[in-house]
Amino acid sequence: YRLYEILDVPAESSTPEGRSSLDASPGGQSQDESVSVKEGTGNMNAEVLAIRDAAHDTRALLLRHIDGSFHFSPGQWVDVSLPNFEERRVFSIASAPRDDGTFMLATRIRSNSEFKQKLAVLKAGNALKVSKPMGEFTIPEKEARPIVLLAGGIGITPFRSMLEQALLSGDTRSFYLFYSNHTPDSTAFFRELKDWSADAENFHFIPTVTRSGKFEWGGERGRITVPLIKKYLADDMQAAVYYIAGPPEMVTALRSVLLEGGIAESHIIFEEFTGY
Repeated sequence: YRLYEILDVPAESSTPEGRSSLDASPGGQSQDESVSVKEGTGNMNAEVLAIRDAAHDTRALLLRHIDGSFHFSPGQWVDVSLPNFEERRVFSIASAPRDDGTFMLATRIRSNSEFKQKLAVLKAGNALKVSKPMGEFTIPEKEARPIVLLAGGIGITPFRSMLEQALLSGDTRSFYLFYSNHTPDSTAFFRELKDWSADAENFHFIPTVTRSGKFEWGGERGRITVPLIKKYLADDMQAAVYYIAGPPEMVTALRSVLLEGGIAESHIIFEEFTGY
């Protein structure tokens, strides 16, 4: 598979995306990115290896854990703190687990966040602290139903981790990624997701854009809807399991759409990104 090797990319200015502590709720997880890490989870040192653009106003950071092994499950998140700065943020890990302790985070760049502004000036070789990986927004190994991933904006990060792991491990389950963004150039990781879907018959990538404009686009348009999902899943729609990640208003809307479309609530798992 044509996985990006970020280590080969020259370092630039950077930044990754905030999320927060788990608030256990039926079927889902909600994050408030200002909440600090749970007591007892510990802090570990990580080094910035490289930074690249993942889309317009979106940066990806490749980090290396330098305090030993770093084990996580795709879909989990870490709490991040910067030197000489009290505020902390939570970020979904955007890459598959690797034996060398490297992992990727990604974020939308926002000028109204002091944390992100400080994160934006980090360079290769700089250090920060991360918590142990946490969260239960993961896909069980025994899950045999078609897996439908519904993402909005930077909500793609946990799904990128899941999909990269599936491709690397030779997972033969059916994956459908519906990914909504305003425009093509705001669609993070677009090229590699498109490449992955071309390489793997069991991975179906369905990007959609919600704004019109002077840009070329041959994909779907509009929000993610039941008719759009049914167009690609057909008879598998009712049997599939649905994972939703994105801004709270999008997650709420998609849950309602799925329930109204006859999807069982037990088939819907979600995670909200606050501080979008």
